[in-house]
Amino acid sequence: RKPMMKKTCMILLCCLMLLGAAMAADNLPEVSFAQAKGSINCGMVIRDGKIIFDDKLSLDLDIMIGCIGTAPAGEGIDTKTPGKHGGNMDCRKITQGSTLYLPVNTPGALLCLGDLHAKMGDGEVASCGMECRGKVQVRVSVLKDVNYPTPMVVNDTHVMTIQSEPTVDEASVTASRSMRDFLIASCGLDPIEACFLLSM
Repeated sequence: RKPMMKKTCMILLCCLMLLGAAMAADNLPEVSFAQAKGSINCGMVIRDGKIIFDDKLSLDLDIMIGCIGTAPAGEGIDTKTPGKHGGNMDCRKITQGSTLYLPVNTPGALLCLGDLHAKMGDGEVASCGMECRGKVQVRVSVLKDVNYPTPMVVNDTHVMTIQSEPTVDEASVTASRSMRDFLIASCGLDPIEACFLLSM
């Protein structure tokens, strides 16, 4: 089984690093699944468009798809593994109204999606967000002769690439280079202009 990879979302004007559960893990006691089932957070419900965290706190819904991807080239892998094919990216920008570009590596692409969250913080500090059930309606189109830095997410305000590597540092470099090359090819910028734009 391949190790879980750190993920980095490269936004056109900003780089956001997702640090994962390691940030808080050194200060948390080990908790088994049986113990977690009895914790207060496992009693959270969704009511009237809100997540009821406890009797004092409610949170707005921010529904997103945690895992979406096509089959990777070559040998199959666990859906938990993120990569160029997509997979378990847990990117909060993959939500209603966004467009996700994924590569086609195999006949039929074999699109798979799931792992819906009613709300999730960047990096899932406690290893999970507010998981939820739901139905997802997607429109799938096949684009030929394009070279996007996949996975790539586009919404009303941003163009983003999601790159997965063994470390956050490596993912950040890969995302930066991918977006630089995209700006050069798609917008006619020279390499220096593209780098300066990504630094804004």
